[in-house]
Amino acid sequence: MKLSWRKATLAQLREIAYNDPGASPADKASARNEYERKKKRRSGKPDKHVGSKR
Repeated sequence: MKLSWRKATLAQLREIAYNDPGASPADKASARNEYERKKKRRSGKPDKHVGSKR
């Protein structure tokens, strides 16, 4: 089964990148890259209402 890196959850990516002994080095690198991309995207959301006191 082919895994879509973009559809994988953060937990799945972390497992493949750091804990899966059967993953190839290319898969580990891809999972690590996608994990970092998703983490950055998730935490980098700008505030839509800058200056509002809600």
